[in-house]
Order: sequence, then C-alpha cells, then structure tokens
Amino acid sequence: MATYLRNLAKEILSLELEGFSKVHFAKVIYFVEKGLILESLSLQDNLGFTRMPLGPVPVGFMEIKSDTVFSITTELTGLSYNKELYRINEHSSAPVSNRTGVIQ
Repeated sequence: MATYLRNLAKEILSLELEGFSKVHFAKVIYFVEKGLILESLSLQDNLGFTRMPLGPVPVGFMEIKSDTVFSITTELTGLSYNKELYRINEHSSAPVSNRTGVIQ
C-alpha cells in the first residue's frame, strides 16, 4: 500500500475512535485530501482516486484490509452486502504523527 494513503488513513482514524463504514471512510479520505491540496499541504499527485457509483475511492484503498495497523469488522445488515467498519487496531504499535507538520 502506498505510504501516503496508509499515513493519511491512520491519521483520520486516530481522530474518530468509533471508526467509519467503508463508503464513509473513502469519502472522508477524499475530502480530507481535497482540503490538504487546497491548503497547499499536499501535492495533487500524492493520491489518485477512482470514480465509483457511491463516490471517489482512493487508489489502493482495498489494500488497507491487509494492513495490521487497521482493524476491519464486518457487521451483518440483512442486505446484499455487509457493512465493514474501519478502525485503528488497538494493538498496533504504529505511532500516530505529532500533528505538527505535513503528512508525508
């Protein structure tokens, strides 16, 4: 997985302890990245997005599932798909940034 996407996802999830559903998380990443670009804190080339019916999805988003920093739980919804909830893994030793600089 791209280091930039991993770090950005980790920072976002560290602020939301309850986590995000898959669709909501992809949208949050999109809007946070858009805000960082508008504030000149990120380059446009750092992260690409794929158009999907429910909104833009970061390139490499599905690789988050295999990263041990993230915890993904599946909740049955009774629909044709299950809800996946993304959180930071409580047992992860990966540090969160000190929030003093630009995400690298």
